[in-house]
Amino acid sequence: MLNATFKKNVQEELQGSRIVNENTKISVDMLADTDVTIEDFDALTSDGDTFYAVTTVENPGQYFFSGKALTDLINACVEAGEDIRGERIHIGVKTRTKSGRTFTPVTLL
Repeated sequence: MLNATFKKNVQEELQGSRIVNENTKISVDMLADTDVTIEDFDALTSDGDTFYAVTTVENPGQYFFSGKALTDLINACVEAGEDIRGERIHIGVKTRTKSGRTFTPVTLL
């Protein structure tokens, strides 16, 4: 269950996202073990954490929130001055780490 303050902060932050406002949210779990092409993304920040609303060519009108792996990949591309739009990625199956956290692996194809 999300903390009420966190949920409110996220909702306020999302109101400024064109991707969130113009598309329907899906769970990244729906894309598990698939290859997709990144169409667009918006950076969002909540409580000091940055993540992305991401659309794919294969799922028009829908977006999902990036997890840590995809966030790190997009950040690395942005910092290097590379545009990841149009690039294909493989979204793996959610796994649990030794510490008990869940993780969805992402591979740039």
